[in-house]
Amino acid sequence: MSQKILPLDKSPITSYQNASYFLSISLSSDDARPWMYSNFIQLYTSEGDREVHFYKADDLKFYPWLDYVQIDKLLIMQHKIDIFEWIKNYVDREHYIHIFLNKYYVSGTSYYHEINQVHDLLIRGYDEVKGQVYISAYNERGVYASWWIPIGDVIQGFATEQYDSNEMTLKASAIKCNRHYSYQLDLNNMLELSRDYLFSRNTSKRTSIIASPMYRTYGIEVYDKITMLLYSSKRQVLDLRPLRVLWEHKKIMVQRIKFLKEHNIFYNTDLEQGFKQIEDETNTVRNIALKYNMSQNQKLVHHIISKLSMIKERESRLFKILVNEMEAASIAFKWKNRQLEHLWQFFNEYFLIKETYDDPEVAVQITELLYAVGKDKAIIDILLFRMPIDFVPRMFVHAREKAYELFVRIYEIIKDRLSLHQVSFINHLTDKYKQLFLHVEDAPFRESILQELDFLYSTYRRQEILELKEKLLNFRT
Repeated sequence: MSQKILPLDKSPITSYQNASYFLSISLSSDDARPWMYSNFIQLYTSEGDREVHFYKADDLKFYPWLDYVQIDKLLIMQHKIDIFEWIKNYVDREHYIHIFLNKYYVSGTSYYHEINQVHDLLIRGYDEVKGQVYISAYNERGVYASWWIPIGDVIQGFATEQYDSNEMTLKASAIKCNRHYSYQLDLNNMLELSRDYLFSRNTSKRTSIIASPMYRTYGIEVYDKITMLLYSSKRQVLDLRPLRVLWEHKKIMVQRIKFLKEHNIFYNTDLEQGFKQIEDETNTVRNIALKYNMSQNQKLVHHIISKLSMIKERESRLFKILVNEMEAASIAFKWKNRQLEHLWQFFNEYFLIKETYDDPEVAVQITELLYAVGKDKAIIDILLFRMPIDFVPRMFVHAREKAYELFVRIYEIIKDRLSLHQVSFINHLTDKYKQLFLHVEDAPFRESILQELDFLYSTYRRQEILELKEKLLNFRT
């Protein structure tokens, strides 16, 4: 193979390169987003440090999708290994290479032929014919991007020990994404991290059995730390990265809440709107800081401090609401799983084995369980494919009120199943509607069934749907 480029998804975090590399590799797996939304809530800053970070984001061991091996760069040089072949062999085996180079020699960066600076970059492809490698890093404009560089740049920048004896820079990591790894949303972890952020708790104390706690400033108190840094700026150029981290934090919060709504964890639209407003406000703060760096107008610093104080107060209120929503959702989620297990037990016992679903008590229990489970995809599977058609009228006879509300919910879910074009699905669904129409003497309910048949026809264009609607109209008259 003369050329190969490994995939890299867009990372929502680009303030610091390590997090960008590791997260964008992980997100090339479809199942990584629930994990990302279960984490990346907590922020911290260390004493005497001007930087703000996402908790654990720069730790390669934190990413469950990433398998890696570390290579001693000195051994590569001592054994005179062909660096291009070394890169090619790893990329051919689906490995990304995270490496520290002297960027004085790396074209396309702001350090190129200007400053001797050891920094990391990610190699994720090669072109054998042109003798180039494909890298991801900050380019000469300070933007996180990907571009081709000659292999000579890597070779020249490889020998870094004369500029930096840091043990970390003398290692390279070959990273592979395990795309078979799967992960389910961890609502409890999300809740704990949200509490940690809101109350500025030291998250590392919860893992003290594994490693010593890291005593830093955590959570919403990072606003105070950033404010202190701004007060002490004294006409210096502001480091924009902490403000960018705040902005990216709000961006991920908005995405997280959308994800929770889409998966029916909770439905609070005010939270999404509130965090979107804060996202916009933190972006405005970044732009004001950029303006300050160009003008050195001290009034702009005071304006930033004022806006950060306002954002902190509003975000604190939103996180209190978020924690309350998550606490309720966490309880409901656990309870729902138990109810689903109970529900399947009933189905296995009464429908699939004994087939004794004439029992009114069974009808009431199953209806109540279905009602309790709420908006869940399992309901559609149960009602449309596993429940005998003639059981539906029994639900309305023995548990009319809850059965009615249950099917109103189901109509909303059905509308989301537009990708199902199977004939069996349409036939089964229209049979269900027919049974409901004939056994429920409620005019608004029957009208809703006719409307759903119109919706089904507009979606699937099947003649039998129109024929059923005509029959039901004749029955009604």
